[in-house]
This record gives sequence, C-alpha cells and structure tokens, in this order.
Amino acid sequence: MNEAFLKGTRKHLPKAEITFDRYHVKSHLSKAVDEVRREEAKHHHQLLANTRYMWLKRPANLTEKQRLVELLAQPLQTVRAYTLAQQFDSFYELSDPDTAEEYLRPGSPRSTVAALSRCRSSPACSRITCQA
Repeated sequence: MNEAFLKGTRKHLPKAEITFDRYHVKSHLSKAVDEVRREEAKHHHQLLANTRYMWLKRPANLTEKQRLVELLAQPLQTVRAYTLAQQFDSFYELSDPDTAEEYLRPGSPRSTVAALSRCRSSPACSRITCQA
C-alpha cells in the first residue's frame, strides 16, 4: 500500500484494480493509533503508561483488567484515533456498495476517511495517514 507500489501499478498496469485488504488497512490504522498514543503519552504519561497493547487489541479480545472504559471517557486524541479505527473496521461488514462508497468519500458525513484526515491536522494526530 505504499505510494511507490500504487504509482508503479497505475503506470504499468493501468487497468488493474487495486484492492486494500482488511489486514493491511487495519495494520496501518493500528500504527496510526500507536503513533498518536506515543505522542500524547509525552504529555499524559501517567494516564497512558502501559496501555499500548490495550489500544491495539480488538475490544472483544481485551481482558476484564484491560477494559478501556475509563480511558475512553478522557478527552484524548488517542481516544479519537482509536474510535475512528474501530469505526473503520466495521467498513468490511458493509454489504451495500453505495454505503461503502459513502464511507470512503471525503466530505461525506459518514466518512471515516474524512474524520481521519481532520484528526491528522491536529498536532497529536499529525502522523495519521489514510490511503483509500
């Protein structure tokens, strides 16, 4: 999914359809959440200390001790990035192509991509990238 791959594919295989699989998209989203958490931990160390893997796991896989309930109530950019990543994960459950397209269209009220872009403009979220 890197830019060189996309550019090369478009140049040499112009009719090819590029598909972004769930694993790689989720991997990019997890990295983005972790980068936001790291940056924010510099200012909120006590609150975010030892929470890295909690943000990277699916909510269903968290142990009772790891539940994020208290952290999710905090006004943190990490919470925003995590929430957006979880919302985007539901994209792969959509069966209607029109709804899926709206999910990706920048400017759409339901667009997670647009929300990630807005989050990216925040100093704490400056490293989030989304390639749709």
